[in-house]
Amino acid sequence: MRLDRLKVMMPAPAAGGDGVDWAAAEAALGRRFPSDYREFIELYGAGTISDHLGVAHPVSVSGPGERPTDVAEETEEARFTFGRTRAGLPAELVDESALIGWGHSDAADALCWLATGPDPDRWPVAVWSDFERKWLVHDVGMVDFLVGLLAGELDECPLSDLSLWGRPSQRFINWRDV
Repeated sequence: MRLDRLKVMMPAPAAGGDGVDWAAAEAALGRRFPSDYREFIELYGAGTISDHLGVAHPVSVSGPGERPTDVAEETEEARFTFGRTRAGLPAELVDESALIGWGHSDAADALCWLATGPDPDRWPVAVWSDFERKWLVHDVGMVDFLVGLLAGELDECPLSDLSLWGRPSQRFINWRDV
């Protein structure tokens, strides 16, 4: 996993990440979360990458600062988009239940996992590109996706703007610090 590389590109907040009751979060989701997402949340927490890409909290939370979106909200948005168009998604994906949202961009892009198999560590990342008006599937996990985005190492920029593309020096802003 490339979490060590991500930490160089984007240092973790000094206050740390978010403590999560993963058993309760996974019971609410009805599935296990990918291990790289769990490690990301524990190190960084929910929040934004330089105010351009939001990473959802596994469950709804409240507290100081602006409340972050949660996986249920991101999933609802992704499934709504799936209902409008399936362009770019694998043909065998017949219903929206395989989409689990974990983030969004400030350009109206949705970031999800395609939960098509039993092992969450093998789920690819799917991005609804509002600019392209289609889904873009990347056969990597969340952390590898973020590293590829910031380093400009994916086949193409998956987001609707270039704010983060190929810019490996970013700041993560935890939701409690907003």
